[in-house]
Amino acid sequence: FCIDDRECSIRRYIEDNDLNCETFGTPGFFGVEFYFKPEHGKFYSKLCPAPVTPKYLIKEIDTKKTRKKDIHFDDQTHSLLRGWIISQTLGFWSAIKLFFHIFRPTMSPATAHSFNHMDKFSKLTIDNTNPNDIENGLQIGFTVDEMANRVEALLKSIGLIQNFAPIVYVVGHGSSSVNNPHYAGYDCGACSGRPGSVNSRVICYMANKKEVRGILSQRGITIPDTTQFLGGLHDTSRDDIQFFDVENLSEINQQKHKINEVVFEKALDLNAKERS
Repeated sequence: FCIDDRECSIRRYIEDNDLNCETFGTPGFFGVEFYFKPEHGKFYSKLCPAPVTPKYLIKEIDTKKTRKKDIHFDDQTHSLLRGWIISQTLGFWSAIKLFFHIFRPTMSPATAHSFNHMDKFSKLTIDNTNPNDIENGLQIGFTVDEMANRVEALLKSIGLIQNFAPIVYVVGHGSSSVNNPHYAGYDCGACSGRPGSVNSRVICYMANKKEVRGILSQRGITIPDTTQFLGGLHDTSRDDIQFFDVENLSEINQQKHKINEVVFEKALDLNAKERS
């Protein structure tokens, strides 16, 4: 988990509900520094500590869902004539929606939802097999050696270099809020105020890669073939959790994951009660 103080309580409850598990803390970008570009996005998001200048780019491709839009935030509202017409029509509907939202809040496209930062069914350009694969001066993806260096640094920093569990979860954190100008302060500071979902998924992909494990073995870190790394994201405002690439787990580990999900749910409920 990230070393953020909001993750300390959830870690305690997970360990209380499963005496066979052990949790670790580390900065929530998990040692992989890069810019992230969502599919159909126009801008890069920096997913590492603010003082770091990444040289890498991770792009989201093959998304399975379209991002919802709210007509109230259409750029047509900025013009003089159309803006006036929209304010006289949709403005009244907005007031009605606001009234009902007081009694029955609902999610909307205007919500800064941590789970929408990345489509969990999309693919990421993590592998770099061509040194000339560059966009705006940024290398797209990481080479195998670069992956091994980052996985080694992460594991050594938390002291996890032996006795690996069948499933090693790497859980980032984020938050969901509406109409909050300080929403970035509720996400991961180590990810420059963004959720840590992409980082957790990227480091797990690296740690599961056969070639990376071969290099790590030569450096004294032997990860069993039965061990798999699984990324996740903890929404700290909703105390909800989402896991990525579960379908890549072996059949045995999928059964173990189902048992572990129950532990996570119990811990999330207890964590929400404590924080309230």
